[in-house]
Amino acid sequence: MNTLTVLFLAHIIGDFYLQWNHMAEKKKTSYRWLLLHGVMYAACMATALFALVCLGGVAYSHNLLWMGVLMSASHIVIDFVKIATKLGHTKWGFVTDQAAHILVLILAWLLFGREFTVGSYIHTHFHHIAIVLGLLCLLRPVGLLLESGFIWDFGDKNAEHQEETHKKDSQKNASRMIGYLERIVAYFLLLNGQYSTIALVIAAKSIARFPEIRDPESKMQANQYIIGTFLSLTAVFAVTVFVRFIS
Repeated sequence: MNTLTVLFLAHIIGDFYLQWNHMAEKKKTSYRWLLLHGVMYAACMATALFALVCLGGVAYSHNLLWMGVLMSASHIVIDFVKIATKLGHTKWGFVTDQAAHILVLILAWLLFGREFTVGSYIHTHFHHIAIVLGLLCLLRPVGLLLESGFIWDFGDKNAEHQEETHKKDSQKNASRMIGYLERIVAYFLLLNGQYSTIALVIAAKSIARFPEIRDPESKMQANQYIIGTFLSLTAVFAVTVFVRFIS
C-alpha cells in the first residue's frame, strides 16, 4: 500500500496541479497540448518511481519501467478517448475520466508493483505522505468534482458564460478560495480530533455570506449554499477516514 499511495500522490500532482486550467481547455482542441500534458504526467510518475528507488529503498527492476510506461501511456489514451467522444462536456466526464485513471493505476500496481517493499524512510514518514495526499485531494480534485455538476447541478454555468466580466471572475475565484480554506481548516481539525470547532468554522462562514444570501439580486440561494457547504464537509470527512485507514 505504501507504493500505491506514492503512485496515487504522483497522479494527483500530475493530473491536477501540473495541469492548469488553460492547458485543460487547450488540450480539448489541440493534440499538442494533450501530448504536453502527457509528457508532464509521465515526468511526475518518473519522479515518483525515482523517489521509491532512492528514498524508498525499492530495488530497481524492469517492473518499475513497465509500470511507469503503462500508467503514462494509458493516461494519454484515456484523455484522448474522453476528448474524441466529447465525454468531457458532460457531467459524467470528470468522474469517468478519473475512475479510468485510478483503475489503470491500481492495475499497474497489481501487475508490476505489488511485491515492492519500501525502506524505512518512506515507512517512517508514510503518515505525513498520507496527510499530504489527503490535503491535495481536498483542494483541486474535490473542487472540480463539485463544479462538474455530477453530484449537484447548481445551474449557474450558462449565465456565467453569457456575462463574462472581471467582477464575476473575481467573485468565482473568491468563492473557490473560501471553499479551499474551509476544507483545509476542517481537515486539520478532524485529524486533531477537534470536532466541535468545525461548527465555529461553519458559523463564521455563514455569518460572512449572510448578506450575499439575502440579496435578491445575488445568484446565491440559501439552499445552494447549504448543499455546497455540506458536500464540501462530506468530502472532508470521507478523505479524513481514507487517510486514517491507509496510515
